[in-house]
Amino acid sequence: MAVIVLITVGIMFWWDYRKSKNIPTHWSFISTMGLSAGFTTMVGNLAGAFSNLYFLAMRLPKVHFIGTAAWLFSSSTSLNSPSTYLSGAPSPKGLFI
Repeated sequence: MAVIVLITVGIMFWWDYRKSKNIPTHWSFISTMGLSAGFTTMVGNLAGAFSNLYFLAMRLPKVHFIGTAAWLFSSSTSLNSPSTYLSGAPSPKGLFI
């Protein structure tokens, strides 16, 4: 997971120092961001940067952008919650921290 965080930070720095601030719309960029968002959501709930780039590349209107992002994180959290619970991660002792 640390590697994914470092890659994301690297992409953010690269994006900030680029001369062009246009978001690429090529199919390969969109596909890469979509797959990265899906992978990082399932691995560590780190899809924020990738999914935002994906939605921007798809040229979603603002209302659809916010709604889709909300549904993405809502569904990923609800799908990951049962596996977290079954793995024994939450415990009664952890409730008092």
